[in-house]
Amino acid sequence: MPLQSHALTGEQYAARMRFVAAVAATLALVGAGIAISQVHSEAAKPPIVFVVFDALPESMLMKPGGQIDAARFPGFGDLAAHSTWYRNATTVHDSTSVSIPAMLDGRWPSNLRRALIADHPVNLFTLLSGSYRILADEEGTQLCPLAVCRQRPVELGALLRSRREQHFKAALSRLGAASKDTRPQLWFVHSLLPHEPHRFLPSGKVYEPGVDPEPALDGNVSFDNDFLTRQAEQRHLLQLEYTDGLVRKLLARLRASGLYDKALIVVTADHGVSFRVKKYPAAPFRAGQIGWRRDLTKHNGQDVAFVPLFVKKPRQHEGKIDDSWVRTLDILPTLLHAAHAKRIPRALAGHVLDEKRQAPRAVQALTNRIGLVELDPRTLLRERATTIEQRARRFGTGADVQPLYTVGPHPDLIGRRIASVGVDVSRRADPIRARFWGSRRFLDVDLAGHDIPANVTGWLDGRKTADRDLALAVNRRIAAVGRSFKPMGARLALEFSLMVPEAAFRNGFNDVRLYEVTGASHLVELGRSPRR
Repeated sequence: MPLQSHALTGEQYAARMRFVAAVAATLALVGAGIAISQVHSEAAKPPIVFVVFDALPESMLMKPGGQIDAARFPGFGDLAAHSTWYRNATTVHDSTSVSIPAMLDGRWPSNLRRALIADHPVNLFTLLSGSYRILADEEGTQLCPLAVCRQRPVELGALLRSRREQHFKAALSRLGAASKDTRPQLWFVHSLLPHEPHRFLPSGKVYEPGVDPEPALDGNVSFDNDFLTRQAEQRHLLQLEYTDGLVRKLLARLRASGLYDKALIVVTADHGVSFRVKKYPAAPFRAGQIGWRRDLTKHNGQDVAFVPLFVKKPRQHEGKIDDSWVRTLDILPTLLHAAHAKRIPRALAGHVLDEKRQAPRAVQALTNRIGLVELDPRTLLRERATTIEQRARRFGTGADVQPLYTVGPHPDLIGRRIASVGVDVSRRADPIRARFWGSRRFLDVDLAGHDIPANVTGWLDGRKTADRDLALAVNRRIAAVGRSFKPMGARLALEFSLMVPEAAFRNGFNDVRLYEVTGASHLVELGRSPRR
């Protein structure tokens, strides 16, 4: 049987080569598709920016009608204009050391767990450490593994007494910084602002350059004093305006680094704070316990439970308001969903924020002192609206900072020159003399410096010095009004405290005088600052 020839004609060979080329091209396209799919999968893991502020009641950002007061807080206003604002977000605990770990591990909080990784081994940082480059600046918690974050543990009280603005600045410098690590960045910051101690003015200058000389002025012993409570609220608002400046810096950094449109951005707070006047004296401060203003109850839930929550998705350019009843527990599931995390803990108590949910019959939160608290949603909304209205009447709204300084009796005197107000120069049968704490601060004020002596405090020598109406003049113009009080604090036992606008001072020597305001709005001079 003759052998068959396997030789190919030229036309057959060319056809076979065309087939092989087509197969190769197809395989190349498939391979390219797989590569493109992998690239898209990696790109689908957005950079994450997660900021938690401290002791920030959502109502302080709002004006009557329920909107963000963007004129007073332009940073938060800018954020709200390009993100989803969950207006009814609530915390699940009134203590930092419990509320933040609950955010990070997604479990219902427990008062028995410490704010350490040993008690929260499965959390945001451990879940995403393989696929994200993590830069975490925790303050008061230690949930990020040392091998990942290389943080130095610092006691919370020491952090509150430190230069908190420097912590935020240092963390901000790392956001979007160049790195050989090609994984997307997870940038987490817990900032201890606008939490007390109160020391910042909206400009960023401080009126207490070092340690607070007398913490009692907004501590437990002052909670039943109406004037000092209003002043503490005033100082918190001033510090919140400074905090808003940090938000503006954050957004500027995100835009400059190119992350603004790429990143998933979450800005929230661990809990709020209340400025209700206590009806009776508070117990002395005890380490490990939170005070009256943070102690969440059914009477102050509108101030402590509500927290701001803004979530900006990648390439989101239009803001919207979502009035769903969400919780800070919902943040971790949302981040894991966006990061396409392969491991989702079964113990998660929250849900992705986008998921539809029914309005709860009760808003639940665990507290430091009394355990579980259940709050009525309709009452919360009604009381929050009342708080916003009352605060607007006391401090105004909008960009004008002057209404923030009208705390105390006779606010109509503010801005008037001493010469236009009657000054009583007659001798009094019960003379009272004022002494200023740090009186030499007024001798040579540097308006370009870091600190301004805007909190004027001191003592009154005489009989029955408490509950007297006061007016403070700076350079012969009344800049602040207030009311004296019984000696306050174990450190200095101060008897008056008034906040003065930064604009009232001038470079060099400043003439500061304290007056008592009598019934007919006449002034009686009590003391003045030294000239040398």
